[in-house]
Amino acid sequence: METVKKQYLNGETLGPHLERKRKESGLSLEELSEKTRIRKHYLQKIETGEFHKLPCLPYNRGFVRTYATYLGIDADTAVKQFNAEIGLEDF
Repeated sequence: METVKKQYLNGETLGPHLERKRKESGLSLEELSEKTRIRKHYLQKIETGEFHKLPCLPYNRGFVRTYATYLGIDADTAVKQFNAEIGLEDF
């Protein structure tokens, strides 16, 4: 049986939501990387939903929190969505 994951970001998954907001802000990945001090490679993996290619859970949550905060997105909501997408929605 497939589990239905909660959507906290208006029905969007985290990566595409963050990517859309970044582009609406007129920021390139390079600029965002410089401003947030998160490697461009990690930002790309967040945007494509390849969370398994990120370092480890505490860092990943921190990256999502920092990315969201910089774009003016509620960081707690973004982290809840991240948790839901990786299967830890009750964490």
